[in-house]
Amino acid sequence: MNHQKISSIENAFRLGQRTELTFEKFSLKVPNEPTPLEIIACRPKEKYNSYYYLAEHPKEKIVIHHTAGHLQGDLRSLTRKDYHVSVPFVIARDGTIYQLHHSKYWSYHLGKGTLGGNGTQSKKGIGIELSNYGYLKPKGQHLETYHSRIKKQDGSFTRIDKYCERAETGLYVKLDKPYRKYNYYASFTEAQYTSLIRLLRYLTKQYNIPVDFLPDSIRYQTTQKVVNFKGITSHVNFRKDKFDIGPAFDWEKVIAGTKAATFSATDSAKIERAESAYLAAEKAFQIIQVKIWDTNSELPADLAALKSAEQKLVATHLELQRLKTQSLSNNDDSNSTSPIVSEDIIDKQIPSINSRSVQEFGEDGPDEMPFDYDMI
Repeated sequence: MNHQKISSIENAFRLGQRTELTFEKFSLKVPNEPTPLEIIACRPKEKYNSYYYLAEHPKEKIVIHHTAGHLQGDLRSLTRKDYHVSVPFVIARDGTIYQLHHSKYWSYHLGKGTLGGNGTQSKKGIGIELSNYGYLKPKGQHLETYHSRIKKQDGSFTRIDKYCERAETGLYVKLDKPYRKYNYYASFTEAQYTSLIRLLRYLTKQYNIPVDFLPDSIRYQTTQKVVNFKGITSHVNFRKDKFDIGPAFDWEKVIAGTKAATFSATDSAKIERAESAYLAAEKAFQIIQVKIWDTNSELPADLAALKSAEQKLVATHLELQRLKTQSLSNNDDSNSTSPIVSEDIIDKQIPSINSRSVQEFGEDGPDEMPFDYDMI
């Protein structure tokens, strides 16, 4: 999926166009912190709950994943009926936190071959998915997602799935050394980092999970130490065939924010959108400017287009500076625009229909379902 299309697709999805999901805003009270955690409860319109198990188990760890997709496919695949592969939380690129089910329940989220067992570790661990495409494959002057040019069972290949140009360096991280064979990874947004930190602070307090991380020497390894570890981990620690989440991630920012005595969250999503608008306006202005320079054009239409592009560039620059200067910290409950509740209350306000039969997949969990390439 080209990064330029992702925003419009996700906006349409959030507004309820062509979706079988419902969305309702809430704020969760974070123990011992003044600022509530704003979330969107996301549930299937059919009100089934057969993508997770209504069973409670003591929580010892949090496992961070990335989805390898965009929001529309992410939420649909994680609420698939009768599949039981899901997580309680998905964090969109704009920082919005979607709650798919109460975090006290569980679903398989680690997969076959998991150290310590998929069932056992999934019950102990709370999964968080970050909407992100993961590793990228270099092809000429651009980068493609891992969905690109994949050979399917019928012998045909998936279409070319271009993500960005190599020149768009802000959209990816290039590692000096390959991590699990790949150098290029899609960047996470500042809004996602902020929301992840706030969510980790909520969950560690709510379930008394230690705010501990694996040491840097083994943080990106699949290690037996993760089996009995209590704290914050990622999917790569449990399986050698996974890429979420390795060194192309600002772990130090997350560790510092999660461990800090207090954490003040700026309005990262608005600032990030303003930065994107400014960069797009700057690029549009430069294209028109170069065209006029190259052709020595004095046509009224070209000059008018240049003036309009310049005005938009100035306007987006001023808006970006205004937001950065304002840098709202939202440090009291009065700024919350949605009711402050608990996850228990959310379940009562958005009741689901209990499944008559709950399939047990055993310790290994269900077979991995083939990716739906029509979703990219």
